[in-house]
Amino acid sequence: AYEPRWMMEAQHVSPDEAVQIHIDVRSKKSIGIHWGTWALENEYFMEPSKKLVQAVLSKLLNSSSFIVVKHGEVFDLS
Repeated sequence: AYEPRWMMEAQHVSPDEAVQIHIDVRSKKSIGIHWGTWALENEYFMEPSKKLVQAVLSKLLNSSSFIVVKHGEVFDLS
């Protein structure tokens, strides 16, 4: 739920903005969560996760530094 930006920018970041925040705060690991949970957005429900992966790769980041949690997925942070 990040589109349209004029309406959602105060509440949600876009995938590109999420990756920039990850870089700016020098995060070792970030996690994309609760995407596709509610039908609040104009975009296709799978779009945020796909765009986040593209944004991570476009910044030449290690793909394991920013995890996109799939629906129902369980993972270990240790």
